[in-house]
Amino acid sequence: CGCNIAFFLVSMPSKQKNIWGGDYCDANCVGERCCAEFDLMEMNIHSFQATSHPCSDYRTPPFTSQSYACSHGDDKWVKFGNGDRNYGPSDSFTINSQKPYVFRLLV
Repeated sequence: CGCNIAFFLVSMPSKQKNIWGGDYCDANCVGERCCAEFDLMEMNIHSFQATSHPCSDYRTPPFTSQSYACSHGDDKWVKFGNGDRNYGPSDSFTINSQKPYVFRLLV
């Protein structure tokens, strides 16, 4: 699958405009502006995860974090798939990603 879907929250707006002149920011510093991010849902047919990307220098927006202060990687709260048999595209997986299912994240 060459597809990925993501539903996420970011701590916008950034204090400075990004390279395109907008206010968008995220923990991966897209547009050269960084801010805290929480991925409620990132998925394709092979994996599903919810991930926190905190920034240690977080302040109430508008604020722009420094790249070194933000988590760019593996702070996964929920993870299915990626080689495990709990999520994938057939009935041999606990969750068959080709059939409808309900996901709830209770924090």
